[in-house]
Amino acid sequence: MAEMQLDQAIRLFIDEKDYISSATLAGAAEEIFGSLLKREGIPNALDQLFANWSANGAPEIPSPEFRKALNNVRNQLKHAGDPAFDEMEVRNVDSMLLIARAAGMHPSFSDAPTQQLIRFREWWEKNAETLISTLPEID
Repeated sequence: MAEMQLDQAIRLFIDEKDYISSATLAGAAEEIFGSLLKREGIPNALDQLFANWSANGAPEIPSPEFRKALNNVRNQLKHAGDPAFDEMEVRNVDSMLLIARAAGMHPSFSDAPTQQLIRFREWWEKNAETLISTLPEID
């Protein structure tokens, strides 16, 4: 199921430029992949990001705050828990990063990438650096 969600998220991202639906599906796939890995005692994408962040001398952020920040868009789309987000903009970079997190866990569940994952990798190689440059710098 997570693979199908991820593939559709990529289609919506690349073909339709529907970043809200793409982020929602990618977030769902990422959560399923992550939960399955956790069951096996294997770090998920968020665990690995936090470990890398902490190990590379980046500004210290407690794990709960780090996770909340990285899951903010996904959780607001899923739960609508904060009235401040009743109207929110989901940027292409938000969707791209959720797809990347889910895509990074896909090899744990499949021997080969799907056609959509190959498309996303090709898209990433051409476009990701430009999108990432739009993110704010951390002092």
